[in-house]
Amino acid sequence: MMNNKGQTLIIFVFILPVILGFSCLVIDVAVLFNTKASLDNINEIALEYGVSNISSINIKDKVEKIILENDSDIVIENIEIKQEEIIISLRKKIDSFFGNIFDFDFYNVKSFYKAKIIDDEIIIDEVKRWIYG
Repeated sequence: MMNNKGQTLIIFVFILPVILGFSCLVIDVAVLFNTKASLDNINEIALEYGVSNISSINIKDKVEKIILENDSDIVIENIEIKQEEIIISLRKKIDSFFGNIFDFDFYNVKSFYKAKIIDDEIIIDEVKRWIYG
């Protein structure tokens, strides 16, 4: 009967980096989904407030304040206020676990929505989907 202890160790050494890499990838994807959902929720809250109070003075500053009160790490790329419509673009940089293996340290998650009032109903639409960099 042969001794297989060395073969098992070699298989373990080759499989371990694959398992660790896959685990880091799962963590990254989960963090991305969570961050995207959080950005979308903050964007929708700000849009609802902004569209409801679109005629008030300094509405852009008030919308910015609402966004930053919810998460101070968010970068406000654009807030565009037109006659009956508001467009908000938000971005947040998050660290990457899996990306460190491939020499990129972070992801940029973006949320780009617009809102308007039609027949006394607030309509919120996502303009662009997931964008990373």
